[in-house]
Amino acid sequence: TLAYISDPLAPYVYMEGASSYAVSDSTHKKACAEYAERLFSKAQAKLGTDLVVKTCHLFDPNVFAGIILAAKKNKADVIIMASHRRKGLKDIFLGSDTHAVITHTTLPVLVL
Repeated sequence: TLAYISDPLAPYVYMEGASSYAVSDSTHKKACAEYAERLFSKAQAKLGTDLVVKTCHLFDPNVFAGIILAAKKNKADVIIMASHRRKGLKDIFLGSDTHAVITHTTLPVLVL
């Protein structure tokens, strides 16, 4: 199962005169769904047609929590995810969704 987690809230724009660029919740969710479908299509193309792949697009303000929820909903045996491999102070201050998944799930996590 391929999972993609979107933020449920549309981004806010903090610029003078940008109020005309506000995005409604429905427009935001539609754009997220379309983006997720494009990602799923690209991934399916890379995986080939011999492999049957399910997809799961969820909205959660915490990416790591959404990943864990997607794994539970799809009865996953393992979570496989990539790491950005941040180093130094960036790793300390920015945190890591991969690290959060590892520390908050009981499933094995394979980090690539």
